[in-house]
Amino acid sequence: MTRTKIPFTKEQKESLKSNPFTLSVNDYQIRFTVEFKKFLLSERGKNATPWKEIFRKAGYDPEIFGKT
Repeated sequence: MTRTKIPFTKEQKESLKSNPFTLSVNDYQIRFTVEFKKFLLSERGKNATPWKEIFRKAGYDPEIFGKT
């Protein structure tokens, strides 16, 4: 997914921080937990699940991250 240098809004940062898969978030960057990375790889391996669907399953709004 591509995200330009547009900062996350206060509401987006709060939403991201509330997700247990989020390790940390600042204005421009999100860091994910090891558990999320394992989940992502597991889901991606299942019939090449689309990225947006993986993020939705993990409780994220994929539109926050930009275009796919």
